[in-house]
Formats: sequence, C-alpha cells, structure tokens
Amino acid sequence: METVKRKIKWSLPHSYTLIFLIIVAIAGLTWIVPSGQFDRQEVLVDGSSRTAIIPGTYHTVPKISEQGYLRQGFAQIASAPLEGIINAADVVAFVLIVGGAFRIILQTGAIDRALMALAGRLKSDSDSHGDFQRYSKMIF
Repeated sequence: METVKRKIKWSLPHSYTLIFLIIVAIAGLTWIVPSGQFDRQEVLVDGSSRTAIIPGTYHTVPKISEQGYLRQGFAQIASAPLEGIINAADVVAFVLIVGGAFRIILQTGAIDRALMALAGRLKSDSDSHGDFQRYSKMIF
C-alpha cells in the first residue's frame, strides 16, 4: 500500500484574523510587562501650551490603582475594534468618501478617456515613436 504525501499549502490568514491576534497578544502583554510612566509638565511652545515629559522621571505604576485597572481582559479585547473605529471616525469617513469618489470616476471612464486623449495628443505632437515613449515614461 502506497502512502501519498500531500503538501500542505500555507497561506496568509485573513487580515481580520491577524488584527484580532495582534489585539489578543498586546492584551496579554498588559498582564506581563510592568506598567510605567513619565512625569509631565506644561511647556509653552510657539505661544501655545503643550504637555511634555520630564526626562529621567520614569517610574513604574501599579496595575491596580486609583487611576484604574491597567490590565486588559476579554471585555477590552471585544470592544477594541469598535473603540478604534469610533476614535478614528474622521479617517474612516475620509477613506470611504475618497474611495467612493474614485469608484465613480473609474466607472464613468473619465480617467481612461483622459489618458487616451493625452496619448493621442502626444502622438500627434511627436515626430517619432521614441518621443512618445519618453513622454509616457515621464508621466507614469
């Protein structure tokens, strides 16, 4: 009886899976890595007040204190994606609007027509085929 060797095909997991694994790993590190912080002070920079750290003042902070519970658990892991979207709502909205506008421009064929018109204009303006290639390399 022959044994058939099958090759295992490895593929990269889905991007959502990777993000979830990173969130779980970082939440796990909150239980292992000691917490700490620098002391801060208000500094006047170009006429505006900014918070800056004081060099050399790093100290550890207990995981459970009056500032809160610093370890991340299952509730924080589950709420992390939603909180991330809420905190980055302006970026998410910008990407959706630009993506939608680009999709509309592509569907109307405006970019294709503009490139064809440019290619036709460069072809009629140039004396030889070499000039067209030189101009197209400059554009792209």
